[in-house]
Amino acid sequence: MICVGVSGLTGMIGKNLINEYTRSPEFKKAFKLVAFTRRRSDTSFLERHGLEYRQIDYASSESFSGQLEDIDAFLHMAGLTKSVTPAGYYQVNVDGTARLLDALSRYGKKVEHFIFISSTSACGPAFSPDKPKTEEDPCNPVSHYGKSKLQAEELVRSCPFNWTIFRLPVVFGPYDYDILTMFRIIRSGMITMFSDPRDPYSYASAPDAGRFLLQALHDERLYRGIYVYCYDIPLSGRELIPMVRKALALPETYRYLKVPQWVVYPARFILVLKSRLTGRTTIVNPDKVVELAANYWVFSNSKLKKALGIGAIGNERAVVETVRWCREHQLL
Repeated sequence: MICVGVSGLTGMIGKNLINEYTRSPEFKKAFKLVAFTRRRSDTSFLERHGLEYRQIDYASSESFSGQLEDIDAFLHMAGLTKSVTPAGYYQVNVDGTARLLDALSRYGKKVEHFIFISSTSACGPAFSPDKPKTEEDPCNPVSHYGKSKLQAEELVRSCPFNWTIFRLPVVFGPYDYDILTMFRIIRSGMITMFSDPRDPYSYASAPDAGRFLLQALHDERLYRGIYVYCYDIPLSGRELIPMVRKALALPETYRYLKVPQWVVYPARFILVLKSRLTGRTTIVNPDKVVELAANYWVFSNSKLKKALGIGAIGNERAVVETVRWCREHQLL
């Protein structure tokens, strides 16, 4: 049995990964998952599923002493997706990754594989909706979040272990309260966004992503490679909105207002001011606005499929299943 240390298991993708793990005898036989959490993290979900967890301080490599000696592989999913200031992204996503890698090199003597969960924000959008971006294309991150993930990737690529980097696109599913905000806007029937409803987005569901990551653990075919995991066929707003409204048993008619690009600058200024005054931020934050205003977040998963020798990657019911979960939990 391989002992796998995992950071970020208390997050949205992490919770879906736990669900996939606990319901699969195959995964439970192959792996022992050990969650590495911050000392202030809510561990109730881990406890309900009977997972071992070790509380450490990501600001100190020394806090990992005595915690990594039995770890064979490490899956690093933890990261900061929303920050009041740009510096926050670099402190968590870059410096935090550097300290983890340092701790693994000092105390993780059995570690053979380090898996880093990055984002398509690290490589930036494609230049055309008809030509999905590949791992070989030049990176052009447009946000501080994307830039921080790209810098963290560079650290991983120079680490002494076998490593794998997965860039994830828009991921949604159960426990996702950011997509819930979008669903509520769609439910209102008056949708205001920066993007054209015809613009496609690569995406994946969190349950599928969690299952894939478990399957990819310790897979030597993926060593020292960067791969995009996403569905084959992207989704546009024009497809998503009627899909969500139908799942909510609402009329498919709605109004869509495309916000002009110049509004990005005053909107970003207002959000920066609000964040600094309140000390809080949401999914609609200055950094995310920049990404929302960019076009063509479409990516190719051909490299991954070729490495694993697999066919199609997709789930036509991902949106409907997420809406159903929200309704079952009385969130919609």
